[in-house]
Amino acid sequence: MTYRTSPLTSAERRDYDTWSPRSACQGKDPEMFSTRSRIPEAKAVCDTCPVRRSCLSWALETDQTGGVWGGLAEQERLQLQLRIAA
Repeated sequence: MTYRTSPLTSAERRDYDTWSPRSACQGKDPEMFSTRSRIPEAKAVCDTCPVRRSCLSWALETDQTGGVWGGLAEQERLQLQLRIAA
């Protein structure tokens, strides 16, 4: 699993701070979203999330390559990015 190595810009941080407090994952075990064996569990949380689209958009825009974001695992986000680029 790889993660973005550059720090967030202040604009990216502000954007994250606008939607993340309303996310269904607040207060959940963060390991759930970064452990392959717990992907189904993480996706179930995402299925109930009111900011799922914002989360996914943000993850794509900021190159979050590891874990589950917006209901998609890293490989699913990569496939989505490839379809968008085509």
